[in-house]
Amino acid sequence: MLVEYSTAKAALNTLIRTLSIEFSSHGVRVKGASPGPVRTPLWTA
Repeated sequence: MLVEYSTAKAALNTLIRTLSIEFSSHGVRVKGASPGPVRTPLWTA
């Protein structure tokens, strides 16, 4: 389960960076919020 979670989080970060670079020349800013650890069964396992 951690592989899927980590991959999705990395993909989202890459998408945000790529969109930011691609649209910066048009004056568009792209920002993302990525929360830190949350105490869930996945995290505590």
